[in-house]
Amino acid sequence: MPFAVLPVPLSPVAAADPQGVAPALSGMAQGQPAPHDETDRLRRSEQRFRGVFRENFQFMVLLSPEGRVLELNRGIDGEAAAPQDAETPDAPDTVTREAVIGQYFWDTVWWRDLPEMRALWPQRLHAAALAQAPVLSEDLYNRPNGELRMAQMAITAIRDTGQTLEFFVVQATDITDRKRAEAEIARLNADLETRLRERTAQLEAAHKQLESFAYAIAHDLRGPLSAIDGFSHLLEKSIATDTDANPPHYLARIRHGVRQLADLTDALLSLAHVSRVPLRDARVDLSAL
Repeated sequence: MPFAVLPVPLSPVAAADPQGVAPALSGMAQGQPAPHDETDRLRRSEQRFRGVFRENFQFMVLLSPEGRVLELNRGIDGEAAAPQDAETPDAPDTVTREAVIGQYFWDTVWWRDLPEMRALWPQRLHAAALAQAPVLSEDLYNRPNGELRMAQMAITAIRDTGQTLEFFVVQATDITDRKRAEAEIARLNADLETRLRERTAQLEAAHKQLESFAYAIAHDLRGPLSAIDGFSHLLEKSIATDTDANPPHYLARIRHGVRQLADLTDALLSLAHVSRVPLRDARVDLSAL
């Protein structure tokens, strides 16, 4: 009796992958990414972060725990870090990545000619490694062309989930122009305060002179007024009693007092006019006065 071979139905996955790839395909069918998709995603994420790092408007550098430069985006003065090529390496204002990557930060072009800063940077990194917040400072630095400038610095220690130090992030903004403006404002304020003190002293001296002048004027005016009052009183008495035979003398003295007051008034008006005229230096023969 002949045998009939009945085919056993296999799933498409089992038939196509008898070596066990089916579980991976099954996992993909359930939404799990394939390895090459995960690689692409990580690559795109790295490109995004590199773009943000490179285009940041202020200076950023990554340092190893020992202080060596791992990466940077631009110079401290804001000039973008140039790639090494045939046109830029000898430019006086150019910083190339290749010129600083791998160097100790304090041996780079910004600090190597500043002994104080070279000694200070290892201490700064040590302090940042112990701190829980950025370490802030204002420091001098050299541009590649040798110009001495100032920057505001922030050093942050980056740690992994186990609190092990992975690297440092140093950010900086050039504040030279701001510091110069602040110094100019301080100079102007100091100059203004000096001028104000001088002007106050001049006003106080003028006030004292005015007090002395007012006292002298009051004294000079009191004499003619007293004479006018006294002789007017005598004239009044002589007219009332008709016993004094010298009224013309009293009137003459009164008129003399009036002339004195008129002369003082004219002198005051002349003085007021002179005080409005700018002073001029001139030699005066005091013996002729």
